[in-house]
Amino acid sequence: MQTSLRQKMRKSIGFFVIAMVVFALDQITKHWVLNNITVQPGAGLYLEGDYLRPIIPHLLGFIHTRNDGAAFSLFNTYPVVLTAVAGVLALGVLAWAIFSPENTRLTRIALGLIFGGAVGNIADRFLHDFQVVDFILVLITVNGRYWPTFNVADIAICVGIGLFLIAAYWAIPKPEPPIEETPPAESE
Repeated sequence: MQTSLRQKMRKSIGFFVIAMVVFALDQITKHWVLNNITVQPGAGLYLEGDYLRPIIPHLLGFIHTRNDGAAFSLFNTYPVVLTAVAGVLALGVLAWAIFSPENTRLTRIALGLIFGGAVGNIADRFLHDFQVVDFILVLITVNGRYWPTFNVADIAICVGIGLFLIAAYWAIPKPEPPIEETPPAESE
């Protein structure tokens, strides 16, 4: 049992490294935003000036916003419950990464991205009054509205989910092609 757990932990090193890198990048970028961009008042109104830092003109900018909900500000009236649910889900991802015997390398990478991103956003909720710091803004509007702002943790979670789905698809056993039986040769 001891060696089995040790082997699982050894196989999980990549998961932990990816999770720590994602968490560090997320927190470093958010720290920069907190210290360099004034928080934008209101919600969904992207203003010029001190609030918006264009990165790629007419395509991508940085803006300091806060989100007390999940994606698209869903469940923003229940930030404490949302934080607890996110914590439980993150622990589930951690357990899956360590204890699932079927994890491929791609699955461990995907779970590392998801876990690192989840922990980054959970840390924000504890550090910033149950709010997540978002700052990446795609400057393209659809029906007069911008896509919601997001952060490095959100990117890692989305990429991780995509990779996890690919890994799950590849793990589906493929049916063997039927073996054609040749009829016995007729003897003369």
